[in-house]
Amino acid sequence: MRAIRKDNRGSGLILAFFFLILLSMMAVAYMNLIPSELTSAKKTQFDIQAGYAADAGVVSAIAYLEEKLIGGAEPLTTSSYTSPEILMSGGPWTYQFTISPDAETPPVGSSTNRIYKITSKANLNNHTRRTVDAWVAQDTWGKYAFFMEKGFGGWMGIRDKVTGPMHSNEKLKISVPSGLNYDTAFDNPDGSRNPTFMGETTFSQAHSSPDGVEYDRNPPYQWIANGGLENPYNNFINGGKDDLHQEDLKKMPTNQNDLGKAAWYGNTYSGNVPATVPAKVTMNSGTSGVFIKGNVDEMLLSVVADNSIVQVRQGGAPALQAEQIITVNSSYLIPTGAKIKGQTLPITAPVTVSADSTVIRRWVGGSYEFEVVSGRGNGVVYVDGNIDSLRGVNKGKRTIGTAVDLTTTPQKKGRIEITGDITRADTAVGDEPVGSADGLGLVGYDIAISDTVPRLGATDPLDIYALVFAGMSNSSISKGGLVVEDPGSGPWGKFIIHGSFIQAEDTVWGYISGGLPSKGWSSYDFLFDKELARNPPPFFPTLNKFLIRSYQEHITTT
Repeated sequence: MRAIRKDNRGSGLILAFFFLILLSMMAVAYMNLIPSELTSAKKTQFDIQAGYAADAGVVSAIAYLEEKLIGGAEPLTTSSYTSPEILMSGGPWTYQFTISPDAETPPVGSSTNRIYKITSKANLNNHTRRTVDAWVAQDTWGKYAFFMEKGFGGWMGIRDKVTGPMHSNEKLKISVPSGLNYDTAFDNPDGSRNPTFMGETTFSQAHSSPDGVEYDRNPPYQWIANGGLENPYNNFINGGKDDLHQEDLKKMPTNQNDLGKAAWYGNTYSGNVPATVPAKVTMNSGTSGVFIKGNVDEMLLSVVADNSIVQVRQGGAPALQAEQIITVNSSYLIPTGAKIKGQTLPITAPVTVSADSTVIRRWVGGSYEFEVVSGRGNGVVYVDGNIDSLRGVNKGKRTIGTAVDLTTTPQKKGRIEITGDITRADTAVGDEPVGSADGLGLVGYDIAISDTVPRLGATDPLDIYALVFAGMSNSSISKGGLVVEDPGSGPWGKFIIHGSFIQAEDTVWGYISGGLPSKGWSSYDFLFDKELARNPPPFFPTLNKFLIRSYQEHITTT
């Protein structure tokens, strides 16, 4: 029987047509996708360019503000400033920015802690494509945990602590204990330790050593050379050697006249304080500060029934006759029989003063007279002389300052003498502050630690919760700083500044022997208060730099 032959030649042709149709459909599909991909790529490029243009407006606005301040001019003289439209390099995008002050910033207010809103618009083909709103705040000297402008004659002990940024305009000198091995823990009872310098550590004048720092013994670079740890810097600088470097000089201001003006006039002022002002305590309005004429024998900070009290004693008067400035946070009761300023007869029933008021109690003619001011004031307490004793518990955001001006003849060199702990109502002694509500600023020519304060070693330190600003610069002269009375006698003490410490000229605080405290106030910690540095007390000294606090983009689709 003959076999029947099966012919499959047609099936191959059919399969070929099938795959040809499939590939054609896929090609058509991909061709349809190409325009959308191109559109997406163009949109991404558009968004990037719009963002660059809007960002450029913010950067230019900040540069405008800083240039004005560096030139000695107030950045804004009207309620807002709008720049001309500026073409981006290479075009076609343009940007335009508007700067507006907040309620306390000139020309609306007079605060030296300037805050502005910047609105930057990115434009293309006469249409706004992107808008950015940025709030910027003037940087303050409180940004440093420790700052030394001139004469770093003393040594920072490697057992001391600086928990934030540190800068010295001169050489940085570090004392290393005898026999220290950088790989040996020694500070804490449990054998653990933290680095001495917890933030960026900079200096303007370098020593001849390989790392630019002067050491009294056993430098870390020699430890490496002798076969020790590969990077001993990690044991005393939190960021290691990368956080230790040289920077430009930074100059402190020549006066603190703005403090006096803010105390006398309030948040809006022009001109200087009058040549003649009443003796003792004056508060001109509920938005001004407190202006104190003459030297202060004692200033005591306290809190009674949630009200913040600044007690001022002058002219050798006993404590009974001291004046009190009471910031009323809840209520305050003026007792029966007392006199209220402006009234002829004593009151016949108690008078309750409501919150958000200020009461000034004075000793007049053998009894107390009370002045009631509507408003809490701006938080500035200014003394045009010296404060011979300051201690106590602070409540509320406040700056206490003395007259400092190196441009006058004679120069004004107001002194603040600390005679005990200065603490905060919202923070237990020894704890780290949370928030800035009770933040204190101290501003003077010399800020001194009295020889009446007991020196009890590290077991009972002197606690100072404040941003401390001591001294001024005048041309090439830097004067004033932290002064320790009788630093050459024993026993030794330790002080802790919880906040920031800025001084113009180094002085002797104490003496160490073998890298260990010996006499005076020879042990100290500078514990940085980041929150208070970010939200400083009123009229605390500022820098000619601005920091972005918030940034919000608005995309325009038209």
